[in-house]
Amino acid sequence: MLVNGTYGLDKTSGYWEFSGSSDVLDDRYTRSVTIADVCRDGLGDIVDCGVPGAIIDLRTKKATATISYNAVSLLVNQLTLETYLTTWQGSDWTQTDWAGGPGQTVWANATSYESDDGNMDVATAGSLLLASGGGGGCGSMAWPFTTPTDYTYTPSDIEVTSGVAQLVDQGGGGGDSGGTVNPDFTADAANWTYADWEESGNRVTGARQAAGGNPGGYVNVSINKAKSSSLSGLWQQSFTTTVSNPSTATVDLDWIVSQYSASFVSSFQLYVFVDSAPGAPTLGQQVWASGPISGTTSWASIPSVDITSRLGAAGTYYLKIAVRVVTTGGGGAASGTNIAGFDNVQLSWSDGGGGPSYPTNRPSITPTVSFTVSDLDNWSSLTEVATKNGGEIYYQLSDDGSGWSYWTGSNWQLSAGCGAGGVGCNTASEINANITQFPTSSQEIL
Repeated sequence: MLVNGTYGLDKTSGYWEFSGSSDVLDDRYTRSVTIADVCRDGLGDIVDCGVPGAIIDLRTKKATATISYNAVSLLVNQLTLETYLTTWQGSDWTQTDWAGGPGQTVWANATSYESDDGNMDVATAGSLLLASGGGGGCGSMAWPFTTPTDYTYTPSDIEVTSGVAQLVDQGGGGGDSGGTVNPDFTADAANWTYADWEESGNRVTGARQAAGGNPGGYVNVSINKAKSSSLSGLWQQSFTTTVSNPSTATVDLDWIVSQYSASFVSSFQLYVFVDSAPGAPTLGQQVWASGPISGTTSWASIPSVDITSRLGAAGTYYLKIAVRVVTTGGGGAASGTNIAGFDNVQLSWSDGGGGPSYPTNRPSITPTVSFTVSDLDNWSSLTEVATKNGGEIYYQLSDDGSGWSYWTGSNWQLSAGCGAGGVGCNTASEINANITQFPTSSQEIL
């Protein structure tokens, strides 16, 4: 397609194309090509486009090539060549029938078209009409939610998107989620802290190991035995939930017993606790236990331990991974070291599986501009198009853009607000049944 304008020419790509507003030949001649419309009169003859009744010929363009240069006398010389370019094989598209309906993106069927907004009547062959508003009315108005700025509303409560207005999921659309961090101890033990549980001396220690994990780094608890003792240590990390009773909450971990000494040991176990306070946990409140250990082990993986029952209220909690050895008395001195380690320890929670949460404050949405009709006799109907999923939409009408009215059961009256259960407002069916009595003196409606 040739676009009107003045251009230079270029052939560096191997073919002629427009480039800039002019080009220079032999460092002396300036060339430009101007493309302009061509107009014709009623007889089809070419005329100046300023002539009354002149019609632009959509299949013809006028091309004017101009060469200018300075002569020896310093006078500017100019040579001009004019020609007409036509798409002589083209033809005008004439469409007088729309009954073929929408969906045609490339013209091929003389009865079809691309799209309409639902306010056109195309059922009659050879005619294109405004759609009837029904009930003998003379027109209709649709309020599509295609342009958010056409409406006034609170974005935190209502969103206008994809052609609909809808309540905003207060959980962020997919629910809140969170959990612990640095599960694999690859670089360090950041966010984790070690604490003795039942031993305050130096018989129990905790440390991060740079290698030997599953894979990479990991943390362990090392216990040097004493007779008739309960010796234990733990690693812990805090995390926060922003919702009560999240729909899912799990702990995943890997564990290993890398060193085992059986003398005087009556119990050797690993535990996981989820508590609302830091420090020493309470036996019996664990969310997972390894069971009795009687020797060294290789790495074992424990997936998806359910901890939802421990997160009843939003707040801060503590994930604790612990090792505990209980020894007996007897002759001789207790000796030997028991070591267990943890890796890939991840607590995760989410409320997404519990479904969305919507505002309960009955938020409103209002068109920014009133619909105005000339020579109005009465409003005839209101049709609601909505997916309500068991909820309800309530309406109020305004004929001046400021006061809002509802149908009381006997008349239209100004409302103090839309209350719970539709007090001071109406359903679409109630509006539709009584809208013919709504005031028309202003000839506008919201």
